[in-house]
Amino acid sequence: MQTEISRSIRKQIQNGTYEIGAFLPPIRQLARQFHTSITPVNKALEELAEAGYVEKTQGSGVRVAASHQATAKVQARPLVELIAYWDAPGVKKPSKSIHRLEAVEEWLTWSLSQSEKIRLVLTSVNRENTQQVEQRFQEILDINPDGLVSAMPMPPSPKTLKIIRKVKTQNIPFCYFAAFVDLQDCDRIHSDFESGQYQLTRYLTEKGHKNIARIAVSSDFYYDQLKQEGFTKALKEVGLTKKQAATFTIDGGLHSLPLDKRYQLLLRKLSSHLEKYTITAVMAPNDLDVAIVRRCLHELDRQDVEVVGYDAIWSEFDRDDWSQFLGEHYSMYKPFTKRTDRPVSVDTHLDQVALAISELITERLLGRLSKEPQIRTIPQTLVIPKKTV
Repeated sequence: MQTEISRSIRKQIQNGTYEIGAFLPPIRQLARQFHTSITPVNKALEELAEAGYVEKTQGSGVRVAASHQATAKVQARPLVELIAYWDAPGVKKPSKSIHRLEAVEEWLTWSLSQSEKIRLVLTSVNRENTQQVEQRFQEILDINPDGLVSAMPMPPSPKTLKIIRKVKTQNIPFCYFAAFVDLQDCDRIHSDFESGQYQLTRYLTEKGHKNIARIAVSSDFYYDQLKQEGFTKALKEVGLTKKQAATFTIDGGLHSLPLDKRYQLLLRKLSSHLEKYTITAVMAPNDLDVAIVRRCLHELDRQDVEVVGYDAIWSEFDRDDWSQFLGEHYSMYKPFTKRTDRPVSVDTHLDQVALAISELITERLLGRLSKEPQIRTIPQTLVIPKKTV
């Protein structure tokens, strides 16, 4: 509701309904107008004040920023709308979160909020509520911002993709993190999953592993397609066959499954492949799944199998994080989550991805880029804990 109120008032300021220096209706009147309490109205007005649209005058109320020159300067900057899929992050520089998926949005919000070249409007959506995500993207067409950015940490629905393409037809630049889908008519940032998976696979082959199983989340996801390319390339260079290096995909999305079902599914898959092939190494989709794979291997009495991860998140997770992630199953996995047992992994440099999105949308809005969609790639880095070197 706060966002809707802010948007409505901002639009009325921009179209001249509320002129420079004019007072807005009293807060209680605005609350009745928007059919809500005064709390979201107050928060919306604070947001507008921070953005330079209004100013509060003691004892008189809230008015459109009186300084025409200052307001014009603010409004002259391109307006960028950020669709955030996690809880609305603050604008302070992130510290702890670097490798977590939500780090992209935290760093992106912070970077855009620090820019003096653009204005930022933040819209939060429930990443698990597809209908809400579609609705928010549809509202973009009505707001008509100068640019739109999104980390897009979840696979977009077909309707969301259709709306995004409609946004493009209205000449609204859209810049995003191309992880789940690669929209070739949009400005986008790639994280080099092909290179990351290649480096990780070569690490295993150089250690002498010849029978390697890679767990893929879904072949429909763009990043998993890139990882498969890197995996295949590394195996081909050392002459390993597909029969030796088994890759299996868990259809339907591994991370959409409840933890107990995820464990049971991995247990069945690993049991089948360990029996069919002489597997000596398993590549988990990410660091968190390393703990689950290790638990499965313990159940199968195959602790001799090496497990590597991806995303380098292990070092950021402490006991409370693991407890929250694993929930009621924490005690079952606790022996496999020790900080000292960090797996070999790949750093996806999500903070750099976010800063690249910020730079790309800014350059686009300032007219510094050609009309062709731009692609920028952030390299990934193999991370080998000291104890495993």
